[in-house]
Amino acid sequence: MTSAIAVIPPPATVVTVSVQNQRVARRKTTSVIVVAFNEPLNAAVAANLGSYTLTTLTHGKGHKNKGIALSRASYNPETNTVTIIPETN
Repeated sequence: MTSAIAVIPPPATVVTVSVQNQRVARRKTTSVIVVAFNEPLNAAVAANLGSYTLTTLTHGKGHKNKGIALSRASYNPETNTVTIIPETN
């Protein structure tokens, strides 16, 4: 009797996270979050906004953390980075 064994590789490791300004128009920039990983990612999963959650961190009684809506996530396979763009009001 034989059976198949599924081997699941460990998840990629985050190497760095940085906040950068990115030009979105001639005279306008927006802050983006760039997450670098130690190995290639599945491009479809990496670009899926459902893969990410961004919240504020508050201190003190009565203050609640708030979710921040995300506009877009894009994956760069050459640098193994994901650029996450929060929605702007």
